[in-house]
Amino acid sequence: MSRYTSAPGALVPYLTGEESDDRFSAARALHWYCVDFHSGQWSDLYRIQCRLGYRPGALENGPESGTLDAEIYTLLESGDVDAAELADWIRATGDNGGMSETAHYRCES
Repeated sequence: MSRYTSAPGALVPYLTGEESDDRFSAARALHWYCVDFHSGQWSDLYRIQCRLGYRPGALENGPESGTLDAEIYTLLESGDVDAAELADWIRATGDNGGMSETAHYRCES
């Protein structure tokens, strides 16, 4: 749980303690938040979405109700968790946290 000390404060009570599951749920929620609220391809949220490297399934259209993904999405929507801070936490939790550097370069070129 030591990596959770750097998690955005409002997020901590929702985390399950299964690091890979929590990171995946956070990435999924952040992806959909960015999709729903970015203001164009030059915005910060669009850049975060590209860097995440999360690719939804063909039938997926947002966080599923009653899941950790939906809880995190709600925290993002309410402003209790900042998108950039969550992206930093995802990146910091190991294995590049699912954040894709190649996507980063694609978005900024």
